[in-house]
Amino acid sequence: MVLVPAGEFQMGISGEQSRDYCRSSGTHPDSMEFMRPDRRVYLDAYWIYRYPVTFGQYRAFCAANPKFEVPSNVYTRHRLPDTVMTDDFPICFVTWHDAVAYCKWAQVRLPTEAEWEKAARGVDGRLYPWGNVFNPVFANFRTELHGVPESVFSRSEGVSPYGAEQMSGNCRDWCDDRFAPYGKSDRPFKGPLDLWGFSHQPRKGEVSVERNPRGGKLGASRVIRGGGWGNGNPDWAGLTTFRQGDAPTSKHRDVGSICEFGGSDIQ
Repeated sequence: MVLVPAGEFQMGISGEQSRDYCRSSGTHPDSMEFMRPDRRVYLDAYWIYRYPVTFGQYRAFCAANPKFEVPSNVYTRHRLPDTVMTDDFPICFVTWHDAVAYCKWAQVRLPTEAEWEKAARGVDGRLYPWGNVFNPVFANFRTELHGVPESVFSRSEGVSPYGAEQMSGNCRDWCDDRFAPYGKSDRPFKGPLDLWGFSHQPRKGEVSVERNPRGGKLGASRVIRGGGWGNGNPDWAGLTTFRQGDAPTSKHRDVGSICEFGGSDIQ
């Protein structure tokens, strides 16, 4: 594990960052609204896994808990042959409930969405774990007609400021929080189209600092963070502010059990 010290950081993408990013990338502004508004967040110190949880680690969990099964392979796009997942590949095709069960067995927990984001971007508001400019060499995304997963020990150039690996690309990550639009914690997630079209007015006056925030209060959908090897728009999905929500019973070929990181409180 790596230590993320206590302190404040910027969570979410600011209006200025969003405008600059959309101007340079040609991205429609509506596709950035679910990452806004940005705000100051204070988090207590915590530990987070340095590498994604692997098939080898999940295999040990399943051996100790026979009602759980290890996914045997991951289907690539366009009916290409299966990719055999060796023990150093990130675990995927597991539900949020599977991830929680693994955490309980490993005596850790899923990170909150805020913990995930701080571990990925640090305290300088960067757009990617390595800086503000996307580099396809630093993260595993689909760049051709299909993508394939990689070892958790690959692409060390994309390491986060705290030493956490693969926070962008390879496999997306389950977080503990319920998914909700920022600033609308009482509104449950209704589906993928619910991510677009939010309206966030500029804040006025002094901004208060949130302490150890949690996600939505309603709904079953849980937060997914970090882009995966199946994403075809990596400069967008690879953002440290990129977020999604899905049912806790869902399985995806590039979403894993903690799927790279499990948080653990400092005692």
